[in-house]
Amino acid sequence: MESTIGKGILAADESSPTIAKRFADIHLASTEESRRSHRELLFTTDGLNKFIGDVILFDETVGQKTRDT
Repeated sequence: MESTIGKGILAADESSPTIAKRFADIHLASTEESRRSHRELLFTTDGLNKFIGDVILFDETVGQKTRDT
């Protein structure tokens, strides 16, 4: 396990209503698929582990999988 000292925390714990507000600002429908796609982009970014040591998840996120897995 890599050390988390000096790394940040990714707070990906937005509730469905909160993320819906963010998506509304960019005219994107807040569907389960759009939220999954958004989180997948965050979690699969190359090199993320160099900067992020921990992630706070929202309940919906815990059971989601990426498109490929």
